[in-house]
Amino acid sequence: MWQKAIETIVAKITSGKFILTVIAGMVFAYCSVRSIIPPDKTYDIISVIVVAYFMKGQSNNVPKP
Repeated sequence: MWQKAIETIVAKITSGKFILTVIAGMVFAYCSVRSIIPPDKTYDIISVIVVAYFMKGQSNNVPKP
């Protein structure tokens, strides 16, 4: 039982989309702190990335005719 749960967690953490989301968030947070990108624009960018990440499974649930 625990082995299946651990395998599922590891699969999700090592997925490319998860890694891309985390790295993109860290890059934009760094750019915001260093004032490379204005904080309001950083918020917009991170919001788009997070929404895209959480909406990834939604498109797969469309019923086929």
